[in-house]
Amino acid sequence: MQGSWEIVVVSARVRPQELSRDELLAALGELRAAVAERDAVIAALLAEVEQQGGKRRAGMDSSNSSMPPGSDGSAARAKRAKQPKKRSPRPRGGQAGHEGHALAWRSDPDQITIIAPDACAGCGSTLADLAGKVLARVQMFDTPPMKLQVTKYQMVKVARPVCRAATPAGLAGPCCYGPNIRAATAPPVCTGHMSISSAADLMGVLLDAPVSTGFTGGLVNRVASRLTTFETALKNALRAAVLHHDETPARVAAGDEDRLLYVYTVRADRLMWFGATGNRGHDALDGFGILPFYGGTLVREGDTTGHAEGVRSVRAIRTESLWNAVGKKSRKPSRRHHGLINIW
Repeated sequence: MQGSWEIVVVSARVRPQELSRDELLAALGELRAAVAERDAVIAALLAEVEQQGGKRRAGMDSSNSSMPPGSDGSAARAKRAKQPKKRSPRPRGGQAGHEGHALAWRSDPDQITIIAPDACAGCGSTLADLAGKVLARVQMFDTPPMKLQVTKYQMVKVARPVCRAATPAGLAGPCCYGPNIRAATAPPVCTGHMSISSAADLMGVLLDAPVSTGFTGGLVNRVASRLTTFETALKNALRAAVLHHDETPARVAAGDEDRLLYVYTVRADRLMWFGATGNRGHDALDGFGILPFYGGTLVREGDTTGHAEGVRSVRAIRTESLWNAVGKKSRKPSRRHHGLINIW
């Protein structure tokens, strides 16, 4: 309103205080009429945009948009069914030169079981005393039935007060699980392939070891405590000339509610580090201890514009965010971070 009023006053070459009350009311009426006309035009344009968008969405399916095939209607599915399927020029099955991984016949089986007929399946005659020959041979690969074995350790005390037997490593309390059970339970949980409760149930089914969720969850902390020096060594090994990174949001169960975290990955050659934080701020990223003192080239995962030719062809975008990330208030990045290029 104020901008329109200034235009009217300038075009009239008069000052507002020089206008009478009736002239001011007339100018105000003209402004209101212009605004109403403009609102009508905007409403009509919005309705047209909505109509055009509806028409465009009506013809969208998985073949011409990013919509998943499961959202297609009956017409789109029928259209897709009529389209000829593209057949691969390669034959089905293993390709030429592929190294097979089928079971191989062993010349030294662990056990040989002879299956001889006791009676004829037709007439019922006894066949146990008749001589025979091997008709077919089949080798079955299987594990023996799992049965939890309990070993009782007795620590002996002798008459000399200063002498005692050394307690084997891993023995604690009146009862405990052995190293084989711990070694079998830890990998499914620590690698993230199973939940704690699922891994505990699996041990009871496969190994006849009904471990508790408390024992299974405690293995995660035990493994983490032994990897403190490993994570430091991994971060030091990531000081490569070119470092690839990526991040993705992930919902993590936290009590009765889901918590949004951001999972970050950093990769150099065959080394990869994972980390998670609750926000995407510079302080959180610096807290990982990887980027603050990095002086190489940081490339966002999925951007291959300059990987083949090196640092020269990597696009430098949003350098202002880069300078803020390294904590510099100046107009240019420091010499130490000159090679740090962030791809967004």
